[in-house]
Amino acid sequence: MAAAKEPSYPNLSGLADPGNVSTKKGGAFSAEYINWARTLQDIREAAPGWFPEAVPVGGLDGLLTHFAPDGSCYLMIRWHKPSEDLATPCIPHAIMDARYKSIPKDKVSSRDIADGFVRGACKAAAAHFGYAWQMWSKDDPMERDEVESGMDNRTTVMKKIDGMKKKMSKEQLAQMSELVRQQFKVPKGTTRISEALSVEQLNKVFLEVIPAVLMEVK
Repeated sequence: MAAAKEPSYPNLSGLADPGNVSTKKGGAFSAEYINWARTLQDIREAAPGWFPEAVPVGGLDGLLTHFAPDGSCYLMIRWHKPSEDLATPCIPHAIMDARYKSIPKDKVSSRDIADGFVRGACKAAAAHFGYAWQMWSKDDPMERDEVESGMDNRTTVMKKIDGMKKKMSKEQLAQMSELVRQQFKVPKGTTRISEALSVEQLNKVFLEVIPAVLMEVK
């Protein structure tokens, strides 16, 4: 009996154009990336017929989100070519916030899932097709440092927030204000939002809300 033929996947190593590399900066973070739409367009042109796919739990009628033992969520992403009934193995991709921290399942939104999908599709393309693998090689889980959990006092964190606000556009400032109002349920008519927030909430504004605005997926 003849051995089963190994599936042939596109080799896209070297396809990514360095001119399309951008840098995200927010707080303590700095990361190089290629816009997800640019990535998918490159693959569409170089490997027609291949599509990214999130594999549900337990079949087509299952949830897209899989649950880890600690209650956080992840997606199982693969690339699929329906015309030839080919599919890559699945790659797990954590649903994360703007600081690359896993999000508890009761906090995951549709936006988190959508962002996780396009980022996971790019990760799976690097793993299986070699697209822009050099950038993902810098994202080594074994080399990540734990983020310290201590909070800054009100004066210190407000100085940090004010420093970041000076670097933000009017649109970003407006978006930040709206996110803060929604997330912390600030009453309508409150003019000095910072005074209505606790120290813990102000730290979340600096560590989570501002990076989310600056690092928004386009």
